[in-house]
Amino acid sequence: MKIVNHKVEGLAFQQAHHVGGEITPSIVILHDTAGRLEAGNSARYLASNNTGIPDSMMIEFIEAK
Repeated sequence: MKIVNHKVEGLAFQQAHHVGGEITPSIVILHDTAGRLEAGNSARYLASNNTGIPDSMMIEFIEAK
């Protein structure tokens, strides 16, 4: 996994609606969003204009069937 121009190379990218300035992270926190299990559901929700929730980075892992 490689980050190029602030994006994970080889993964689909969707810009969030609420975006702040560039940061230099000091820690990484991994957690479950507790969203529904449909592919892309949590990413679509956080990228929508309805939430007002800023999100630094979201990577969604989908299990291959």
